[in-house]
Amino acid sequence: MTRLFAGVALPLLVCGVLVAQQPGATPAKPPAAAPAAAKGDAMARAFVDGDGGRPANIAAAADKVLQGGAEARTKFMALLHAVLAVAPKTEPAPAAKPAPAATPAPAAGTPAAAQPEFPDPIKATMTAAVGGPAAETTAALTRLAADQDNGTAALTRLAERGRAILARCLLATLRQRLATNALFAGQYADCAAFKPEAIDVLLGWVKDPPREATQPDTFRAGCVRALRDIVGDGEATDALRTGLQAGIAGAQRAQNEELFLTLVCALQQFGASEPFDKIKADVEKQVSSDKPEQRAAALSTLANLHYQARQYEQAAAAYTSLVELVEKQPQPPQGMPTIVYNAACSLSLAGKLDQGFAMLEKALQLGQKDRSLPKAMIDSDHDMNNLRADARFQALMERYYGPKKEAPKGPPK
Repeated sequence: MTRLFAGVALPLLVCGVLVAQQPGATPAKPPAAAPAAAKGDAMARAFVDGDGGRPANIAAAADKVLQGGAEARTKFMALLHAVLAVAPKTEPAPAAKPAPAATPAPAAGTPAAAQPEFPDPIKATMTAAVGGPAAETTAALTRLAADQDNGTAALTRLAERGRAILARCLLATLRQRLATNALFAGQYADCAAFKPEAIDVLLGWVKDPPREATQPDTFRAGCVRALRDIVGDGEATDALRTGLQAGIAGAQRAQNEELFLTLVCALQQFGASEPFDKIKADVEKQVSSDKPEQRAAALSTLANLHYQARQYEQAAAAYTSLVELVEKQPQPPQGMPTIVYNAACSLSLAGKLDQGFAMLEKALQLGQKDRSLPKAMIDSDHDMNNLRADARFQALMERYYGPKKEAPKGPPK
């Protein structure tokens, strides 16, 4: 699916939804010849050096974690949890406004201030904690915990920097996925590797996005979807539900239907279904309106509500009715290709392949005029997977986007 009806001004139909608030060992000698953080090691530099907390260094460490795949994520989180287990127990700063050393996403051109350097033996021990195997990490952290002079400050830095790298990993993932303009269930499933800390970071950003979120409301909605993808059955807490509920009033005030419905459907998934049920009942009444514009707006909201609730057969029915209705209008809305494409996505997810292909072809025909359906977005959209598995899909894509490009061949042996 692509983001809610790009270019179509559809009013938020439901107002006034009321949501109840819920409530020491002897220090061992440090290794004599261990090196300080190597300049070429992005992870060690970000964790250890005085200027490692600068945005560029945190970003480089996060890139290393993300580019390393699942194994690198697992290793990083094992390190972070080992650090947090021995670091001073302080409340982490709010995700959107962290302490300077832990800032994941400051405004461009505003670097974090450098911090004092530790003595070389301490830096060597910190580097060993960050870069070695599990046994070496444990031993190095134990030495730092036992150091009465510099150990507390060193562990605090490791914890702050670790949280900053984690936040940067989440920020980079969200921005990359949002840039595709595709939306689908499971889009952020790989962020589960950063649990449980990721839950608090994402929930904090729902309230107050980082400064690098150039479209704050869209970013907030992405954070909610990420929470839906990574919080499993039975894992939702009262704090999570309360945080999501707090966002509903702001989304209503801003008339932001995308964020509003995303929050409502998240609450339904996490066991608070009253807002969803009330909105659905209200919108269903308006679907029977004798005014085409009001009926179209109601159908668009109902379709999106069912889609975000992952009720794909109901979403497909509502989208199909919406397409039939707007096709009869003298002047179809500017975002017509997106509306039809979203109908194709829901039909695909509902397993209605023949109808899905018919709707997808119609969307591609309409999208040729304004190029509103880029191939890269369709390629990244998992909603198309049921259609993509059918031979008709590739033939349709080649008809509208040209033959599939062959991967470049390597140099001759």
